Amino acid sequence: MAEMLKPAGYVCGAFGKWHLGTAAAMFPLARGFDEFVGFLDAQSIYYRAMLYNGYTLYRETSYLTDAFTREAVSFINNHAAQPFLLYLAYNAVHAPYDQAPDVYQQIVSGIPDPDRRNYAAMTVALDTGIGEVVAALQANNIYGNTLIFFLSDNGAPNTAWTVQSNAPLRGYKTDVLEGGIRVPFAVQWPDRLTQPAIYSGMVSSMDIFTTVANVAGVTLPLDRVYDGQNIIPFLAGEKVSPIRTLFWRWLGLGPNGPKGSLNTIWAVRRILQTGCRAPPGQ
Repeated sequence: MAEMLKPAGYVCGAFGKWHLGTAAAMFPLARGFDEFVGFLDAQSIYYRAMLYNGYTLYRETSYLTDAFTREAVSFINNHAAQPFLLYLAYNAVHAPYDQAPDVYQQIVSGIPDPDRRNYAAMTVALDTGIGEVVAALQANNIYGNTLIFFLSDNGAPNTAWTVQSNAPLRGYKTDVLEGGIRVPFAVQWPDRLTQPAIYSGMVSSMDIFTTVANVAGVTLPLDRVYDGQNIIPFLAGEKVSPIRTLFWRWLGLGPNGPKGSLNTIWAVRRILQTGCRAPPGQ
């Protein structure tokens, strides 16, 4: 997305977890981003984490969730006068489950189970950070014309640590039941999506790319097929989403692979009922 938007005049910043490759050609600054503060691997400790600032490694002194919030707010303040792409990939609430700072622990102090209380505190830190990002948009008078996507990458893992739950969905991270692949997906654009609504059609993270290209007025190259679709007209209630089928495949090596190899698993989901409705109480 940054490679698409940068030539269109957008300044692009990535903050948080990368996990899209460590080779030089895969580094964020080699993929269209102008700024990067974060880590390249699947996870990181939350205290005294080693991070990249651009290409330079340094030791972060703040709690990691707060550090990513700080960098995102600074990016907004520095670039509010120009079009920008902010990719804010918090690693919360991913393992390791380092105890969150006391300011967040106090908010959930009524939860008796210490593990669940810490997990909730990690979530409060995340929520607080998102609130600060939104407040920065408001302070710079660009909140109404900023398109925000909020989503998770997958469901909670199936571990012996029992504070997580995907209920009422079956399944967990790394499988293709709904508990693994169905996640929260919220979209906000106050100047365009003026009424709160619950969309009953099918959406995917693949839709973000196509939607952003359309909103930014960027013409996508015609040398490939795009699985995503522009969902703004559907969310605005201006169009009815077509019948859509999505496919998942977890490619495993099965009994012929190395010891411990998983079998390939598939899922297909098709939805016929589409449209928007007001949320309960509206």
